[in-house]
This record gives sequence, structure tokens and C-alpha cells, in this order.
Amino acid sequence: MGTSRRKRDAETTEVKHIVVDTSIDEFRVVASIKPRSLLDQVQLHPPQSDSENCLDENMLVKRSSSDDTVIIEVTSGFCPCTGKWSLSLPSNYDTFSYTIKSSGEFLVDFEAYFIDEVSETQVANYAPCLGKKEYLVIKLNQGEKVDKSSLKVKLVGVAGNKVLWEQDITDKAITSYPVTFVIEMDLPLSIGTSGFRLMLEGKLVDGVEFERTTKEYFYPTESCARVVAVDNFYALFPRRKTFIELEVSNNGQVDETFTVICGNSANYDVRLGPYKISPPRGARRADNTLHTNPVVLRKGERARITVGISAPAVLTNGKTNTVTCTTSTSLSNFVDVVRLTEMNKELR
Repeated sequence: MGTSRRKRDAETTEVKHIVVDTSIDEFRVVASIKPRSLLDQVQLHPPQSDSENCLDENMLVKRSSSDDTVIIEVTSGFCPCTGKWSLSLPSNYDTFSYTIKSSGEFLVDFEAYFIDEVSETQVANYAPCLGKKEYLVIKLNQGEKVDKSSLKVKLVGVAGNKVLWEQDITDKAITSYPVTFVIEMDLPLSIGTSGFRLMLEGKLVDGVEFERTTKEYFYPTESCARVVAVDNFYALFPRRKTFIELEVSNNGQVDETFTVICGNSANYDVRLGPYKISPPRGARRADNTLHTNPVVLRKGERARITVGISAPAVLTNGKTNTVTCTTSTSLSNFVDVVRLTEMNKELR
């Protein structure tokens, strides 16, 4: 899956591999190539490793085309033709892109997202921060069909032809949820902000290899805002303040302006404290405190700001108050949500 662009050279053949496993009943390849005159040379070839199930009488292959796009649909008969299918094309194209969509009654697939911390209050995040510790969550939908000792996750570029990061995840499963894996990682700044997808590779319990790629694209950000602490056990108590601590950071190459605005679903009083600014790691400058909002952070600087929510004298026991903080920069908006539980007894 991906997109490529190149100058036209002498014609040779380029091959893309598509891994088909026993949980795939049918799949569709949509490929676009320019110039259009090369369209008929884009061909899909079955693997040689599964000759019995790759016979013509066991497969229905349909091909259609329009403009510069060809659609190839493959439907299996009794058993899927498994292994590495090959998508061949002439290499003297201007642009080429292709996508794959698989389906099956018991199709093995996965869900992926990032979270800030491993806790009951975790919030899914699809815009991870560069240069920050993040937790990648992988959830299998058909875990009993997968050999979990074979799993590997990769970050691949938007074009799909460059692996940015990879790791075995065999020992990352959560004990109480064996189909869920949590991987702690630091996204290197070298990945950049152009985006990536996640690819999961491994084997099914029948020994057949499988490969899946997320439909979602993840776009990392250089600027970042994260909740780093919540006091009072994520609760609100009568006539007390509960404090939430946010950290904003500028991992980009230029100065950036940050504006933080917070509110809550019960409309209780919310106050923002000053920004406590820390210099880039390794720098010899002292910390600084600014009583302004917005605030400008220089390259590599980070700042912490305390958000205080004042509870009234009367609260509804067990009621949830949702606190939402939006951090705005010149390029992004970050939304952090914290759910606080009201308690009708005072904290002692």
C-alpha cells in the first residue's frame, strides 16, 4: 500500500508483495498509474507456494479499469490462495499508488492507537508527540487465530515503502487482556510530521503468515500538550480544589505560541496558574515563570501549568464532571479530557 513518484528511466519491472492468509476470503487491489498507457502492464500474480489452492478453478479474478486506475478483485473458492501475491508494473512510471482491502467472515485484523499513560482513564490519541514517551496500544479482533509469539509491529511511511521503526511485541500483552498489547516507545524526532501507518506482521495458528496495515494515518506533532498529574484521586470534594497539571512542549525548530483554555461540564470555577518554563534538556539556563496566556516557547522549551477546579459545598455523589483543556498553537489544537468524580463527603 502506498504512493511512489519517480522520473522515467529505462523500462524494467517493479514488484509489490501482498500477503494473503487463510482468514481472507476475498480482497481487492486498487492501483493507479501515470501515464495511463502503462495501465495494462499492471498485473497481479498468485504465489507459487500454494499451488493446490491457487488453481484457476478455485479463484474468481475480476479486472476492471477507468482512466488511470485498475481494480482487481479476487474471490476464493473452497480455500484461499495463501502466500505472497505479486503486483508487477513497469518501473518507468511518473506516479503509482495502490491500496488493498481484505474481507472475510473471520478476518484477522487489529486496532491501533496511542495513549498518554496506562490507566483506567486513558484517552485514545491519533496524533502522538515527537520526542515524547508514548504508549502504543494494539488490539486483536481474532486473538485465538493468531500465534502471539510471532507478532511484530512496524511504523511505515505514508508511501508504505519505508520502515521508520519496528519491534517484536511478543512479551507486551496485558495479562488480563491477552489480545491487547501495550508498547512503550519514544518517537524519534527524525520520523518527522509527514505521517505514518502501523503494520502488524506475524503468523496465524495454522502457520500461515499474515500482514495488516491500519486504515488510519497517524500524524505526529512537534508541539505537544499532555496531562501529567491529577490530584485528589481524580475526584472533587466539597469546598476543595482539585488540581490538574498540564505540560506543553516545543520540539520544533522555531519559536511557538501556546494558548491554554479549560472548562468543565458542571461550569465550576476554573483557574489557570502561571507557566513554569524549563529550558531544553542539557541547557544551563534556569527555569522561568510567566503569568501570561498565551506564552511563547523557544525551540526545545517545555512548560507546566496548573489548572485548578473549585468544587462548591454541595456535590452529587458519583456524578462525573468532565474537564476539557484545549491547547492551541499555530499549527495544531490539542484537546485533553480528564473525568473527575464528585464526592459528597469532605476529604480528610
